[in-house]
Amino acid sequence: MFTGQIVRTLAAELACAVVVALMVPSVGGADGSEEQEYESAMKELEKGITRQEITEGSFRQISVGHEKKKVVSELRSMDVRFVMPDLLVPIEVTRAAELNRLASAEGLIVGSGDVVVSFAGDEVERVLIAPIFSEWKPLLQNALTRAAVFEGLAQILDRHPDVIVRSLAPDARHVNLEALTPQDMWLLNKYDLWEASHDDREGYWIFRLEFKHSRLQKITVQHSPVEFP
Repeated sequence: MFTGQIVRTLAAELACAVVVALMVPSVGGADGSEEQEYESAMKELEKGITRQEITEGSFRQISVGHEKKKVVSELRSMDVRFVMPDLLVPIEVTRAAELNRLASAEGLIVGSGDVVVSFAGDEVERVLIAPIFSEWKPLLQNALTRAAVFEGLAQILDRHPDVIVRSLAPDARHVNLEALTPQDMWLLNKYDLWEASHDDREGYWIFRLEFKHSRLQKITVQHSPVEFP
């Protein structure tokens, strides 16, 4: 799991499963029956979801307190193939005066991906702006430095108080545990949140692993008996 942005919420994945299940020819639907059917199916799926938070002991082979290299071995023993590292606590900013909190962020994301910026130090590596927000292009598209990006974001935040700017891990990607390279291990050591998924005879699993000082501090497990098409 964790396709592209690896397993963010089990509910989102279940929603996709329901959509697939409901994609059949229908007659009418103006009475809202399709929406009711969707909501009913979602509720049934959600009933089967369980969630555990573990701060002491183990879940199967994964043990709290173990170092990252050991956790990699434990995940392999469970046949988990891919892990997505990420920022454990992204910084969120909603006001222009708070932008200095992002002074060391390697990347920024505005909204749900309306704008994505990556930096190399204080120089801009890349700016991506969704077409629907073309009015923001003059403010950000040609920015070459972090200061210039912040100037543009300050104007956006002043005009749109509901916009959220978050720190982003621009180099985050799926790491294949079966073909782990030194660069992969460097990436896993860099970030203190790992997300992964796994399916077996018992169903579908999502793991969120939180580290502190390179040791596993918390395991969050979500499980559903549903296997997706």
